[in-house]
Amino acid sequence: MQPIHIIAILVRLFAVWLFINSIERVALLFIPTPVESSFYLLHIAAISELLGSIILWNFPTLISKKLVPLEPNSLTHDKLSLNDWYRLAFVTLGIFLLLQAISDSFYWLTYMHFLKEQNISYVFSEDTPENKASITSTAFEFALAVVFIFSSKHIISLIRSTKVKI
Repeated sequence: MQPIHIIAILVRLFAVWLFINSIERVALLFIPTPVESSFYLLHIAAISELLGSIILWNFPTLISKKLVPLEPNSLTHDKLSLNDWYRLAFVTLGIFLLLQAISDSFYWLTYMHFLKEQNISYVFSEDTPENKASITSTAFEFALAVVFIFSSKHIISLIRSTKVKI
């Protein structure tokens, strides 16, 4: 099995998680409510999650080829090289962090939307230390996930260039 196939499996699992996560938001679309400007935000979130899960489910190999490009020498042998294992590990960790960050982001967007509906202006500097830490860690998780997924090749070359060889 090539690294692309393993990442394609992870992309499909991510699509299933995204679909399950979108079921509640899609169900909210069928509940009659007064139309507000914030209601359109829920429509956009529900539809984008649903479409994203469908695209990820139907094109996992195409997406995995973009995340882990094929190297010429990786097609000639059945065993994965150390670089392939590193890349798989970083992309897997990046996808896991992305799941966490997306889940936490929806929580914080809902929290801020609730405050807006209550006519309470949200000011980050006046929030509790726990909320500040959680919002900051969500942003950090998202940034780290993007770096792990899209820059795994550069991270691997940085690891390989250190004095300690594995």
